Amino acid sequence: MHGGTVVVAGNVSGDAARYMTGGKLFIAGDFTPPDIGAKPASPAERKIVQKLLQEHGIDPQGLDFQGISETAISQLPEVEQEELPELLSRLRLVAAVLKRRPRRPGLDPVNPGLTLGPDTEEPLNLTIPILWQGEHAPQMATWNVGTRPPDFSQCNLAIVDLSAGRLPRRLDMERPDDLAQVIELVRQDTRNRVPVLVRLPAGDLSGDMSVLSGMAPDGVILARGGVPVEAALSAARDSRLPMLAETRQASSHDVLKLLALGSAGVMLTGKVTLSKLGKLGDKLTHGMGALGAGSVGDLGPENLRALDQEVASLTGVPLAGYDAPLPMWRH
Repeated sequence: MHGGTVVVAGNVSGDAARYMTGGKLFIAGDFTPPDIGAKPASPAERKIVQKLLQEHGIDPQGLDFQGISETAISQLPEVEQEELPELLSRLRLVAAVLKRRPRRPGLDPVNPGLTLGPDTEEPLNLTIPILWQGEHAPQMATWNVGTRPPDFSQCNLAIVDLSAGRLPRRLDMERPDDLAQVIELVRQDTRNRVPVLVRLPAGDLSGDMSVLSGMAPDGVILARGGVPVEAALSAARDSRLPMLAETRQASSHDVLKLLALGSAGVMLTGKVTLSKLGKLGDKLTHGMGALGAGSVGDLGPENLRALDQEVASLTGVPLAGYDAPLPMWRH
């Protein structure tokens, strides 16, 4: 639970407030408090709880409530993030010469566009494979699962966020298949008007993508997680769902590298002006032409070379000098 108020007129088994990251909890009964402890409800809090119970037809007479405060709950420890290796700078783009024919935008067809939700009533058609925040950006409505859903009525894109918060598990999603119901709820709320994406951290992406493939989201936003995004993209490269790698900012070369690793696009979390976006789009188009790619789908690991064995082993990209993927990737 994130925020809100929970009133329990009875006993609670297990550690009370264990999965809360905000809000207030009041219990009239036996329970095991968390390490942060509990204290009797104040007179003002008792009035609020009694009024709430009466509104629901419950007699509060004789109930003695213990409360766990929002301040105490919000002090639950953050999960430490390990330092991840930086991989993009150790990858090089390989220009097309003979085996692949270079393309010249204007003379040869080069289309860097991306369409999300082609089967929805209002697909999101992007002229370049980038989602951004800032001037004239698509309106995105994000639902952090475990909180109240946002208003989806004015958005161009709906996002179900599984990476936000500090909950070790979600009590409203006991099984992986429960996510399908969440996606369907968003579909119904939007009347299948806009694309629905799922945002999740980079981790067991191949396993997570195999589960998601049967739930019909329109794509996946890959946030920073337990493994480098570049390695996670490579592991799930064969997934039929479009993946968008999330990064605060990126150069055209960084975007091209992520696309070649298996990303269908990039989600920029930093603010971007239309002027910068236009320049980035021009560089992307010419960069794709130099790589011999007519569309994003034409890009792949063969357009890259890894500068060291660590990067080659993590991504499956051919090792420079060896000029082939390492044997572990040949399966």
